[in-house]
Amino acid sequence: MLNEVSYLTYYQILTFFSLGLGIYLSILVYSANPKAPANRIFILFTFLALIWSTGPYVGNLIGVSQWSIIYLKFCYALAALNGYIGYLLITRLFPKIPKYRSLDITALIFGLLDFLFAFLPFFIKNIELTSWGINPIFGTGRFLYFPTIVFFVVIVPYLIIKTYRRAPPMERSQYSYFLSGFFLFVITAGVGNVLAPLLGYSASKYWLIGCFGPVFLISFAAMAVFRGQAFEVKSILTDLLVGIFGITLLILPLFLTGPMRILGLLLFSFFIIIGYSLIQYTHREVRQKEILEERVKERTKELETAKDIAEGRAKEIEKRKEDLEKFYKLTVGRELRMIELKKQIKELEEKTKRESQ
Repeated sequence: MLNEVSYLTYYQILTFFSLGLGIYLSILVYSANPKAPANRIFILFTFLALIWSTGPYVGNLIGVSQWSIIYLKFCYALAALNGYIGYLLITRLFPKIPKYRSLDITALIFGLLDFLFAFLPFFIKNIELTSWGINPIFGTGRFLYFPTIVFFVVIVPYLIIKTYRRAPPMERSQYSYFLSGFFLFVITAGVGNVLAPLLGYSASKYWLIGCFGPVFLISFAAMAVFRGQAFEVKSILTDLLVGIFGITLLILPLFLTGPMRILGLLLFSFFIIIGYSLIQYTHREVRQKEILEERVKERTKELETAKDIAEGRAKEIEKRKEDLEKFYKLTVGRELRMIELKKQIKELEEKTKRESQ
């Protein structure tokens, strides 16, 4: 079994990684479209998720004290509130999701109730120090808090899946990104942060698993935001992977000493140059592709316009042809009738002459 110091180190790595990734993705999402409501809500959503991820590390730094209990309650309260923020995010990120005022009010009430439940004295009664770090001792209040969380765990994927079935094929990848991150979050955080405490198991023993949940969620949510705003998958993955590797290399020197720390910092500096160049190249390639696609669309539109004009002229010629045929038939028919009438008049005149003789 690993000792307390080892787990504190793991919590420290996860905390720095989560903070770095969250800040990096927030900057990318916000800079992509600062005026979009979904992009702004994503910033708040990420901020609350990051506070949750830092809970075990900060709690262990504080140690066994009343302040640690308050901080853990604060983390659980913000996690509950983030359920409502996540609901707002999907309703803005996926405009085709039907809006129900009653559901909006219900989600707000559930979020606020769970926020208040987290501060009840019988939710987290005390904490203890174990070989896995500090461990919150939950009271009967957990039976009020955790079932309310289930509301958001059910309603969010239900609304997305319901809309996914009616979405055009080109838009479904955006739904798939968010659902993938959400289900990974539910599996990790559900086991580590909900199921274990609800069943009475040691929360600290499974905290490390649960704290990976927000990392999955904000990463795939960012990809869904980018995809919804017509960003190429190649560009999204490049930004995300460069960010993940960059953050990892930034954290690495913190756990090295001597020449190895210097080598780690040099490696990070070198990667920054390469990563920046790779991102610039990918974005330039995507922009060139977009320009080419725009030109193709313009040319296609010109051809369609020319086709419409040609078809219009063809219809006009066909109409004039029909009019000429009608006129021809009318004129020729009239001439033939006049010839026939003249012939009949002549015959009648001859017949009249013969009878008069």
